[in-house]
Amino acid sequence: MKVSGSHEVPHQRLRPFLDFWNELRGDRSWPSRSDISLDQLRGAASNVAFCRIERPFRDLDSLRLVNVGSAIERATGRDLTGLTIGQVVDAFGSSPEFTRCFAEYSVVAVEGCCTYNEGVFPWPNQNWLAYRRLVMPLGSGAEPEGLFIVFDLNAVGLGLTVPSTLKARAVAQSVPAKPRAAAPLQMPPGSGLAARDEPR
Repeated sequence: MKVSGSHEVPHQRLRPFLDFWNELRGDRSWPSRSDISLDQLRGAASNVAFCRIERPFRDLDSLRLVNVGSAIERATGRDLTGLTIGQVVDAFGSSPEFTRCFAEYSVVAVEGCCTYNEGVFPWPNQNWLAYRRLVMPLGSGAEPEGLFIVFDLNAVGLGLTVPSTLKARAVAQSVPAKPRAAAPLQMPPGSGLAARDEPR
């Protein structure tokens, strides 16, 4: 779903990242990639990914992952840097559910809006890892040039940590958002992953 302010984001842990994005952009349409440093994201970088938008934009193969955090790669069991989103969809099975999971990336690339999504990664034959995700556009021109993506993954060792630089935003959140129901979490046998028990 499209979001413009953090009060519209159902998952509280992601709200400070949308506030951060809005502060960086100021009166521009979106911030640029150079506005974001890993120092600002310290503690959360493993749950962050950046995509480059290749123009002219055609489809999910026009979105190339250029930096992918370690928690995301642990969750997928793949080295994703350098792949297009289309290649990721193809590699894990282009089911309607999986394609829908990534459809919002195109919306952000084309419309320049921010989106929130939650559900489970629909890996073949099992729904095993719940996610909550923000996708935000980046760029310095008339069209977005990249995507800033933040995931919270519901497994021990893969959850999102709000950096100290953004914690003041988390504490300042005073407008509760309506919670959305996520599908039940299942872990595959032998994955070494365990569900986190945490408040939304």
